[in-house]
Amino acid sequence: MQSKRRSFIKSVAAGGLLTTAAGCLGNDDSDSGGDSGSGGDSTGDSDSGGDTDSGGDSGSDFPSETMNWLVGASAGGGFDTAVRGLVQFVPDYFDADVDHVVENVTPPRSMFLQLYRSDPDGYTIGSFPYEGEIGAYTTGADIPNPAELTAIARLITTEYVVFVGADTGIESLEDLQEYGPLVWATPGEGTTAWQSSIITSGILDLDVSLLNFESTPEAVSAILRGDAEVSLGPNTTGAIQEAVQAGDVIPLAIFSEEVPEIYEGTPTAAEAGYEEFLALNLDRVIFGPPEIPSDRVDIIADAILETLDSDEMQQWAEDNDAFLNPTGPDELGGLIEQAVDLAAEYEEILSNPPS
Repeated sequence: MQSKRRSFIKSVAAGGLLTTAAGCLGNDDSDSGGDSGSGGDSTGDSDSGGDTDSGGDSGSDFPSETMNWLVGASAGGGFDTAVRGLVQFVPDYFDADVDHVVENVTPPRSMFLQLYRSDPDGYTIGSFPYEGEIGAYTTGADIPNPAELTAIARLITTEYVVFVGADTGIESLEDLQEYGPLVWATPGEGTTAWQSSIITSGILDLDVSLLNFESTPEAVSAILRGDAEVSLGPNTTGAIQEAVQAGDVIPLAIFSEEVPEIYEGTPTAAEAGYEEFLALNLDRVIFGPPEIPSDRVDIIADAILETLDSDEMQQWAEDNDAFLNPTGPDELGGLIEQAVDLAAEYEEILSNPPS
């Protein structure tokens, strides 16, 4: 697509203008979407539906006003970096020359509620760790249903890997299931990886107790010390890759369809016989409020997907160790439904995590 004149890109966070952040997305264990209990307000008088023409212009004239991109994470983290990386280039793929403003709203639940209650005109969109909020809603949190948001496009997937200490003698998921009581190290209570660890243990019918830390590298250290036998984390995390290369940990399954070279020989989700593992990864999805008109959803999604396919964005992804995994609104609906179904299936264990 021929490049269009780029509009001025603004970014609002921490009280001032910021330039685009850069960082390694694979090591994002700050998926504090995990803060599912924070945010401080409930559904209240949510006005999610309503006037679908509130932008005042037809789909063919959209957008004609500033596009507001909310990020449910602090500046510099994986979600922030993903959105800012996209917003560097996405103005070239809209027909209209409008400003694009990136705003950090934390904790993630506050951003979710702000987005949910925004006018459904397509001018306010954003990304947050939705998986954690699905789990919180499923287990009774007084929040709206995250599945009611308008799913627009997936940018990036952080794929998880399950691994064990080499000294355990465990070499497969079958060995893991036969091991007996296990200590599972997580990167932090409430994180997406924590929730995925709980559901994975339920899928595998394991007898586990959780040992919670504050990051994936700390969880890896616990495995190396022998304080825990098993853990789960992003397959691009440096601490995991280094331990795999050193032979100190054994990867048992990778939640992907293809295996990165460093994990050669590790079963994929399908090869392991658990395709549902794919629904447990951390996706960076752009959402809008409920009931955005479909023509506007298509305009935004098309611009995002064309950006993700561009040479500039591909180079950005390589520079930032990001796995671009573009998906449009139609496919996203099925993926989110699967995440909802898994949370519902394992509601009991999510409500009463093993301790």
